Amino acid sequence: MTGRGPGEEHERRPVRRGAALLAVTLAAWGATLAGCAAQQPGGAGASEASEAARASASTEPPRDGTGFTPEPEPPPVTPDQPAPVSDPDAVPPAAGAPCQPSQLIAVSTPVDAATGYRQMDVVVTNTSDLACVLDGFPGVDGTGLAGSDLTLARVEGVWSDPADGEARTLEVAPGAAARVHVGWRGDPVGPYDERVGAFQLVLDGTADGPGVGVALDPAAYPLDIIDGHEVRTSGWLPVR
Repeated sequence: MTGRGPGEEHERRPVRRGAALLAVTLAAWGATLAGCAAQQPGGAGASEASEAARASASTEPPRDGTGFTPEPEPPPVTPDQPAPVSDPDAVPPAAGAPCQPSQLIAVSTPVDAATGYRQMDVVVTNTSDLACVLDGFPGVDGTGLAGSDLTLARVEGVWSDPADGEARTLEVAPGAAARVHVGWRGDPVGPYDERVGAFQLVLDGTADGPGVGVALDPAAYPLDIIDGHEVRTSGWLPVR
């Protein structure tokens, strides 16, 4: 057996400890890299799955608990109001002659409703540069919401004020106005009846001829007036 000197033993021991320390360090580093490599794909996949789940939850329509997805309800449909149109003039406008549709603008007040009876005032203004005459009791005409021509029965005089049931003749100067009461009963109207949408106030367009209609855009829409309805009108009244 060959003996070793003290110096030789002292040189070999540090070499063995250094090799062992290097091996442990390399093993730990390799394990760390392997762990990162294993976690990185899984982490990205989990994040993508989470994002997809959130997107699905935000876009999936609600269900009613039976697995059936109800269809969304369509928005309510409101019929368009027919545009009120005046009739052509019966004769050319002339000073002191019966008022013609082209000379007048008609507007109504809100409807006053009480115990089934309705009433509104219609105000007509002379927009021409000629004075004209309103006489007797105006008539009424109407078009339903679906475009049907409605037949309306005129009755002279309103229930609210019997004194206004007298026929009057008014001369309306340029820029001046006159009014008339219009009344009817709203209680016979059912939910499926075609109500009036466009309304005309019918004037005596000539001294002895048929009347002509002035377009009236009601303040209330639609009016609960239907085909065959009885509509009452007063005589012409001055606007104070």
